[in-house]
Amino acid sequence: MPQFPGMLNLALAYHLPAQWPWSLDDGYRHLAQVLTGALTRLDLVAEVGEIADAFCPGRYDLSIKGRKIAGLAQRRRRALDGGQAVLAHACLLVTGDVATPFAALADFEDSFMPGRKWRLEAATTLGAHLGSADVMAGVLDAIRDSLRHNDSPLTSRQQKPGNELIRMSATAEPVAAEISYDDFRKVDVRVGTIVAAEPYPEARRPAYKLTVDFGPEIGEKRSSAQITARYRLDELVGRQVAAVVNFPKKQIGKFMSEVLVLGFPDENGEVVLISPTLGIPNGGRLY
Repeated sequence: MPQFPGMLNLALAYHLPAQWPWSLDDGYRHLAQVLTGALTRLDLVAEVGEIADAFCPGRYDLSIKGRKIAGLAQRRRRALDGGQAVLAHACLLVTGDVATPFAALADFEDSFMPGRKWRLEAATTLGAHLGSADVMAGVLDAIRDSLRHNDSPLTSRQQKPGNELIRMSATAEPVAAEISYDDFRKVDVRVGTIVAAEPYPEARRPAYKLTVDFGPEIGEKRSSAQITARYRLDELVGRQVAAVVNFPKKQIGKFMSEVLVLGFPDENGEVVLISPTLGIPNGGRLY
């Protein structure tokens, strides 16, 4: 697989105990789920299945509108304890010129597999579908978020007699690494009042478009919030919320989200907004 600027390599490595019920296809499906979940957060619909006329075709190719954007691979080796060491890897085409390196790859393959042809047009990049100036940063953020919600085979399951699998609580997420107070102060969390809430029917995951007033210094900012399971549009206007106001803007489909409205997950993983118990001036900073 050729490597070039604009390509993102994602590798998931883990150890499976002996007799763990996690097949080769399970490993592919898990990695594909992480990536499709990330692209959903960017309002992109990715399909899983072989694109036969694309480069390095495989059963777990990821594509958008029939054009390949990622290839998946997996290697397993037996561990000393009888289990397996697993490396699941994906090459994701994010930005850049794919035609030149893939033309070279096609010539190389043709030298030892004459007659095997594939179309350069069968591949595309995420940048061709996203309008954000910093596509790579947005994709990385989306993958990190998807990884937090797509547990690994070991953190999401535990084995019982008879190989019966049970789901662990979503509250089992480990405590993050220690930071200093100065690190905490770099995250600017402010209180604001929702002044407008609109449906977002184009979003791949149910969401609302929010306009939040953070007072005269910061002004009104917009945010895409996946809070439809817990809140109706008519009960959001006038509610005070907490949001990070100093993250970079994030392109979500055709919508530019300027702040990150904060919440906690309920028992089903749905967002419950953070709101002060008493009314306070818009723009107040969390400390």
